[in-house]
Amino acid sequence: MFTKIKTLKSIDFKSFFIKLSTYRVKIGILFALIYILSANPTSSSFLLGLPFVILGESIRIWAAGHIIKNHTLTVSGPYSYSRHPLYLGSFIIIIGLIIIANSLTVAFLMLLYFFLFYTPTIIKEENNLKEKFKDSFRIYEKIVSPIIGKGTKWYLPGKYSPFKFSRFIYNREYEFIIVIFLIIIILLLKLKYII
Repeated sequence: MFTKIKTLKSIDFKSFFIKLSTYRVKIGILFALIYILSANPTSSSFLLGLPFVILGESIRIWAAGHIIKNHTLTVSGPYSYSRHPLYLGSFIIIIGLIIIANSLTVAFLMLLYFFLFYTPTIIKEENNLKEKFKDSFRIYEKIVSPIIGKGTKWYLPGKYSPFKFSRFIYNREYEFIIVIFLIIIILLLKLKYII
């Protein structure tokens, strides 16, 4: 019995979850299929959930047009209000999809997926940013919340880059939009022909 307890204590859960986050997209496809099969959309759930999906995707588009990945600490646009606006947008989209699905099972699975895969991804990214941008990131981290909220200081250390459509394309946000669009179309077809 003591051996089992010792083994559990020796497991590095942080490393385990960070490694698990590398499978986010592959497991996300499985969750998307389960989502589509388990969803019970209604006209009302669509009307209530779709604005969240649109808001979340708008935040993601805004962020994708500003971020310069792996080259600079981006602090302009939504990055001046949230250290992770892409994930904030994803979370709002998930809330919208949960509402549209009209299913407690889907709600549980989607929230479980988000917290299992996005939380370690955020930790991993922040560790990389701390290592790469050192003092600039530490100042940025003190001023801007990981989710949403900005301190009183106006100065953010990093790169102010205006929104560029070419950056939105380069960051391949259109792929995410296509996936969300296809899920919405499938749910509309499910609402019309299956229910």
